[in-house]
Amino acid sequence: MYRKIFTISVFLVIVFGCSEEEMLQEHLPLVQDIKINGEQDDWEGQGILYPLVSDKFGNSGKGDLVCDLLLGWDEDGLWFFVDVSDDEVMLKKGTSGPGEMVEIFISADKCTDQMVQYLMYPMENGSVTVNKFDYNLAAPFPGVHEIKVRMKKRAGGYCLEGFIPARLYNTEMMIGQQFHLNVNIADTDESGKDSYPLFINSNTYTNHCELRTLTLGRETGEQIKGTMVRAWTSDKKELHVQLVTPGGKPETFSIQENGETIATAPIDENQGWFEASLKMARTSLSKGHTGFKLTVGEKYDQFYYFRDVPMQFDSIRPEYGYEEVITMFREMDRVDPPGEDPVLFLGSSTIRLWYGVERDFPEKDVILRGFGGSRTVHALAYFDRIVKPYDPSVIVYFFGNNDVNRGTPAEEIAENVREFLDRVKAELPGTRVIVVSPKPSFSRINTLPEVREVNRLLGALAGEYDHVLFADVYSSMVDEDGQPLDSLFSADGTHMNKKGYALWADLLRPLL
Repeated sequence: MYRKIFTISVFLVIVFGCSEEEMLQEHLPLVQDIKINGEQDDWEGQGILYPLVSDKFGNSGKGDLVCDLLLGWDEDGLWFFVDVSDDEVMLKKGTSGPGEMVEIFISADKCTDQMVQYLMYPMENGSVTVNKFDYNLAAPFPGVHEIKVRMKKRAGGYCLEGFIPARLYNTEMMIGQQFHLNVNIADTDESGKDSYPLFINSNTYTNHCELRTLTLGRETGEQIKGTMVRAWTSDKKELHVQLVTPGGKPETFSIQENGETIATAPIDENQGWFEASLKMARTSLSKGHTGFKLTVGEKYDQFYYFRDVPMQFDSIRPEYGYEEVITMFREMDRVDPPGEDPVLFLGSSTIRLWYGVERDFPEKDVILRGFGGSRTVHALAYFDRIVKPYDPSVIVYFFGNNDVNRGTPAEEIAENVREFLDRVKAELPGTRVIVVSPKPSFSRINTLPEVREVNRLLGALAGEYDHVLFADVYSSMVDEDGQPLDSLFSADGTHMNKKGYALWADLLRPLL
């Protein structure tokens, strides 16, 4: 077990017009004769070992949390072995409460909704509970048994070993084939919560580009060591990079642009691993850059978009807590600029989870800007950053459920929506707005009277404007007794399944 975090200097090159396909491929070795028993013996001499020893901001765990991640493949799918050490291991005893978790995001294609997520919870009784989220179906599946996984408790930690069949992520396993992966080790105990991802960020459920690209390679005859990278920006506009890389000390690590060295850092060695740490002002880079290329000799060569780089707030506390995701949206726009007259879907997690929205409205240039837990005040707070710059032809506006759940009075919610509509009228005079009614849900069934009152006020409010339409989805989501229709909701009782989104698409299509 690699137990100590290293921070070594890196060779970092800012590249313009460089595609990920031009990067050095990171190969995943072919493995044989792996038995799923929670023992590491059969991994000897095969697979690739990644040292996950810090969170996305380069911080080591509060309880000395470290993890060895082993990966390999065969023609049937992906094999994995996780060895977690922690001074306080809290395994779950039931379906609720804190506990350890290993989650895997896996996809045949990057930056799409063709992705599945497995959340594996080691249990106190020695079993493993596996939940799944299918992003194509926009649906959770609790307690699945489609992957093989086994855990073994040990002193000061646990091991988790498993196999994911290739048919579940639509990849033909053959040499040279690529697929995309993120693994996140989450530790929740009395000292707090730590999260160690394989990729530089752990927000893959929101940003489907946050996946590490691996190319299926041949047997190596030995266990090879992979490189762990941490890269983040701060509110001081600094770029930070940390690296843990295996044997063979690189000669030079530096940040370069157009052949000129901008910054360098020292190199240290410990137990056959090398580490570097570097920070620099983003303003020292050319304007218009969308990311950077990270090169470590002949071992590692990858391009990272700032879209995928996490942001840390050292000196400024964001007023509403969504600064990182709003910054991510803006960086997405730099990589893939929106077209003219788009349709902007703006709202909370119900909008964020509408992964099939582009398929539902293929004739429209759709921009999806949903962020979980958001309320009507957030639509106002971020108006200048994620509404006005798009100059949309139509805004599909969905807020209110989280306001109600928070106890905000219906009249205050309606006034926030009025302020939003007034700003659109004044600053985006050519834009229409479709105000979507807050919806019912099983998990918040005690709030249905308040939701109905909000909808009454919003329907009347929409009638005061020439550029606003009111979409009453609530009435189509309840039965004759006024209860939510079970067939439209996912297992959590709050969010919708594919049928729910199909209903919304049918209701909104004539209005668009």
